[in-house]
Amino acid sequence: MADGQASGAVSGIPPADRAAIFSTLAVRQADLSGSNTQEFSYFGYSVAASGNTIVVGAPGYQSAESGQAGGVYVFVKPATGWVNMLQTAELSPSQNAALNGFGYSVAIADDTIFVGAPGTDQVYVFVKPASGWQNMTETAIIQDQSTFSNDGFGNSVAVDSSGATLVVGAVYASPVAVFQGAAYIFEKPLAGWTSTNTPAAELTASDAAAYDTIGNYVAVNGKTIVVGAAFKPTLIYYGAAYVFVEPGSGWTNMTETAKLTASSQLRNAELGTSLSISGNTIVAGAPGPGPVSGNAYVFVEPSGGWKNSTQTAQINAGNQYEDAFGASVSLSGSLLAVGASVANVGSNTAQGAAYLYAKPSTGWTSTSKFNREFSDKYGIQYDGVGFSVALNRETLIAGAPFAYNLSDVGYAYVFTF
Repeated sequence: MADGQASGAVSGIPPADRAAIFSTLAVRQADLSGSNTQEFSYFGYSVAASGNTIVVGAPGYQSAESGQAGGVYVFVKPATGWVNMLQTAELSPSQNAALNGFGYSVAIADDTIFVGAPGTDQVYVFVKPASGWQNMTETAIIQDQSTFSNDGFGNSVAVDSSGATLVVGAVYASPVAVFQGAAYIFEKPLAGWTSTNTPAAELTASDAAAYDTIGNYVAVNGKTIVVGAAFKPTLIYYGAAYVFVEPGSGWTNMTETAKLTASSQLRNAELGTSLSISGNTIVAGAPGPGPVSGNAYVFVEPSGGWKNSTQTAQINAGNQYEDAFGASVSLSGSLLAVGASVANVGSNTAQGAAYLYAKPSTGWTSTSKFNREFSDKYGIQYDGVGFSVALNRETLIAGAPFAYNLSDVGYAYVFTF
């Protein structure tokens, strides 16, 4: 999963094209895959990117030799540009466990990669060696502070662009109510990341209730953190996103600064399934409800600061069927990428796609007109393209964890524009 705060320009899209809808698919530049992935690896379940580095999680990977459950793969852009390739390096946990789920979530900032393993309530930190990325085990382990197991700690991870603030979602944490969920902040020590189970702060919602599973997704940009609660309230699942702004005295245990919701509450919409933040703008994906298209909701910070509010704009792809639009989102400057992992492509049911939107000069407005559509030209049904997305300047990475002849080996596709 990407935290969505890399900066980027709009220059990759010709001005004359920005208002047009393209009927033909943008052709991918490269296919990324793991050298040892097998059936049900779900390679591409999570993706993240920074500079010339792409990180891909495969939480279903199983190693018979080591007992490792889950894998994470690092790809470094060749000097000649992205090409079909296997990983530059494979990251592995030193503590293998059958239900680890290593790679369920990933984040990267410069030379540091963070990997969530919610099956064991841990986040693994990998710092790039001086000689470059190589097969390695972790530099440090961030652990759940709770005395209870199975908090889902590591279900989501995000790191700010400086690499100094890590946010971890724990969807089954029960600070007050059972499975209400929470997010935890860890700050990088001056000497560098070291193993710990002591967060700097716990973030919860003021209206948290049992089974809200807050923290299913998290994003961070500077002093602002946003935390998803896609399954709030129980059995209705309107969803919400909670914004937390760092106090002047530093992060502390706190409830939200603002709560973001859709102006039209739809049952099973699950707003907050995915999140991204860049500058003063937050995007929250709401891939339900079926049988109609999902949405991505854009929230722009008011002049007086974040407060409880509904969306500034509502974005979709104009599809008239259930497409899971909003399953993933990534915002980079004036560009927004949205994954629709069960979108139909041609005659292929649920092949999946990702859509690119450029912010109009007058600001974000509600639209169903995208600027680019991305998918696998040679894909088949149920590939799940767009299950995860990461936008990095003028490069889009889209995970397709169910790809490869319906065997769920998975791929990640690189598109440039």
